[in-house]
Amino acid sequence: MSGIDVGGKIIYLDQLQADLNAGGVPTPNGISIAGPHQDDASPPPLNAPPLWPSGSLLFTYDNQGNPIDLPPEAQAIVDAYTPVTTLSWRERTTAALEAAQTVKDLEDVLVTAFNAADAPR
Repeated sequence: MSGIDVGGKIIYLDQLQADLNAGGVPTPNGISIAGPHQDDASPPPLNAPPLWPSGSLLFTYDNQGNPIDLPPEAQAIVDAYTPVTTLSWRERTTAALEAAQTVKDLEDVLVTAFNAADAPR
């Protein structure tokens, strides 16, 4: 097994698996990533996106649970994959407040935050 190199990419496995299946690459037994162990004294920040280190390989499994390579057509789907992050109301509002440059920007952020469907009531 050689796997598809995904080092340096942010990958959410559930999203990528859905993209592969939608792209005609069935993965009924799931996908996984294996890579080198990182000896980093500092843990990643809480809720940090899954950034895979260099040398990380994407693969799937056969019906017996053995790791196997994905078919060649999976490479284009992996290359085109863009992670979708779902930020909470608080995270979106905080990021917008930090980016605000003017009083008008702040007003727009507050109006948007207040009117958001997921705003706390």
